[in-house]
Amino acid sequence: MTISFFGAASTPADNSSYESTAHPAVVTPPASMLANDLAIMLAGESISSTGSNHLLSMRAGDGQTWTAGTFNTANHANQMFWSVFNGTWTQNPAVNNDGQTNSGGLSGVLIVFRSSLSVPNWSIDQAESDTANGSPASPFTITVTGQTPAAASTVTLAWWLAGNAVTFSSLTAGWTKPSAIAQWRNTATTTGLKIAFSAAYLIQSTAAATGNVSQNMSSAISCYGNIITFTEGAAAVVPSRSLLGVGT
Repeated sequence: MTISFFGAASTPADNSSYESTAHPAVVTPPASMLANDLAIMLAGESISSTGSNHLLSMRAGDGQTWTAGTFNTANHANQMFWSVFNGTWTQNPAVNNDGQTNSGGLSGVLIVFRSSLSVPNWSIDQAESDTANGSPASPFTITVTGQTPAAASTVTLAWWLAGNAVTFSSLTAGWTKPSAIAQWRNTATTTGLKIAFSAAYLIQSTAAATGNVSQNMSSAISCYGNIITFTEGAAAVVPSRSLLGVGT
């Protein structure tokens, strides 16, 4: 039983712009995904009207069944969606809003993990936790409280969504950034409506506390810190020949 990171993709790419008025933000999945891969989509949006953040969703028609995480909003919207890939994309996955016309950045980041089990039973081991942080003092550290998985084989994903196109650095030792990408900055053209995602994961083969995970931003800005743990489940138990009534 082993979990491994498979790939990541985003719209827009780091330090590029995608406006919410162009919704949905279509993400081209990593090539060669297999059935039973765990797909996690991070969705974020920043818009011009204070307090009027619009709901986020996965565009229908990609062939997958998505489970929505917690919708958070405080000047920018933040939501996670996850699915167990069924082996076929009928169209590329896309982050949608409810058709809002206000300017702002809209981002989608797809992160994929794979199990060594032929038929894993992906499920949430520790529930999603989300914390809104104000503008921290230098060195602008945002710490996400860790989790303690119950299962032996898990992957814990932490992610940050900042209200500007900041860079992230000084990740806590032991954690890994997907595809070694420091962050995904959306440099939306509207002044003050840029956002930046960053993410890190920790794969464990024993049930042990992850410890807290921190990163430093390049400047003081409001930022969400989020975390969730998934387990691949247990390997299927194959009855012995004697239990099946077959001679040994």
